[in-house]
Amino acid sequence: MVPKENTHLFFSHGLLEDLPGDELLRELSWNIDAYYLGAVLPDSFYYSAEGAVASISAFIHGKDGNPTNTLIFEVLDRAPRGADLALILGFITHCALDIVFHPVIYYLSGNYYDPDPENRSRATYWHRHLETGLDIALGNTLRMHALVRPHVLKGLIFEGLVSRHFNVTGSRIRGTIRKQVLLNRVFESRRLYRLARLLLRREFILTDPALLGLFYADVKHPCANLEQRFSYQDPVSGEDLETSVFALMRRARTLAADMMEAAHLYARGRIPRDVLADRIPGLSLDTGRMNTPSSTIRYTAQSTHPEPC
Repeated sequence: MVPKENTHLFFSHGLLEDLPGDELLRELSWNIDAYYLGAVLPDSFYYSAEGAVASISAFIHGKDGNPTNTLIFEVLDRAPRGADLALILGFITHCALDIVFHPVIYYLSGNYYDPDPENRSRATYWHRHLETGLDIALGNTLRMHALVRPHVLKGLIFEGLVSRHFNVTGSRIRGTIRKQVLLNRVFESRRLYRLARLLLRREFILTDPALLGLFYADVKHPCANLEQRFSYQDPVSGEDLETSVFALMRRARTLAADMMEAAHLYARGRIPRDVLADRIPGLSLDTGRMNTPSSTIRYTAQSTHPEPC
């Protein structure tokens, strides 16, 4: 789950400056609550204690190599307007940011889905710690509890599709989003961070130290120079690469703006389905590749402190 949900709000909000023409900006401005909700929605189901519900987010991310544009296209095929369109455009911003950042994060932190429990816990901790550090380094002050309204989802096309495909009621979906909003507020509390550390040391109630990576207080030294370049490897191919946080953000903004424009044009009947598929091909939100499951991640930093800068 990277970048952090608050970072997704920061990213989607910033994209409003990059949209081509006034029509799309006007439509999103009128339905801004749905747009912000869509920006965090791909991660929402991870917050459910029920494995079947949590697996919806894994499906959305393409964990098993499935295309990630399925739900997007199903919504767009219904020529959405208003809140329905704003929600799926926010959803698209989430996809674009993950497609660009996730391969780097997986290399730095290790595989979130590693079959070895110890490796998986360590990778999960660093995955979360890095995303929290990124949010701090960006100077983001946008927060879920101020911008995300779970009730906005009620009756929208997306809710109906997920409800039918995954046999989960709309009320359970919205309840999971409410939990997501609440926990993200908890992760801002330094006092609750200290309590979590205490409970983990005593192995009372809390047993997985990966939880600490979600707290803002866990980050002592956030990245000071977002333009600083660092080396990494593609986590699937092992190709040697170099980038910076700013370079990744620029790539993600370009990708998101193009995907959003294509979705809007298709919903208005101005481009055909094959053009839409070229511009939103359904890349994995974990590996950034087509038809490439998370299990193919092989190359990681194997570092104790994998911060990029």
